[in-house]
Amino acid sequence: MIIETHLDNASFYFDLWKEHRNKIKEDHEVQFNSIGFDIGYKDLPAWFHDNIREDYSKATKQKLDKIIHCWGIDYLDGGYQTAHRHGPDTWNSILFFDGQPKSDKMDTLNGLTWFIDGETSRNIAPEFGKLIMFTNDVWHGVYPCKAPRRSFMVDFKR
Repeated sequence: MIIETHLDNASFYFDLWKEHRNKIKEDHEVQFNSIGFDIGYKDLPAWFHDNIREDYSKATKQKLDKIIHCWGIDYLDGGYQTAHRHGPDTWNSILFFDGQPKSDKMDTLNGLTWFIDGETSRNIAPEFGKLIMFTNDVWHGVYPCKAPRRSFMVDFKR
């Protein structure tokens, strides 16, 4: 199952993303031309857990429980994400902070996130505040993109 919606207070999460991104050292590991980093949700106050559950539950109309993990990704030029799924019995989410340039050339898939849900596949273009929520059985990845392409992810127990 894939839910595509919009998060009204995405700016709050973008500020949190920037705060944690600024803590990353220059020698941080780069994989697939992208930098992944922990948002530090275990160190955040309890109100953060309540707020994110409320914000995401309201936006997706799903009852969301315990936060399992929270992280950010900063895609550099050419950054991408290979095919993968998340842990069992989870709701997974992607909150986008950037769009991508459009082109009529062969790179029209630039920065799109792709999903395979059973026998159905789809591409979703990033744009500020767009929130995608999906279950752990959905395969997904990101086509190579142009920087900036920044995302905030949260996994919830289902």
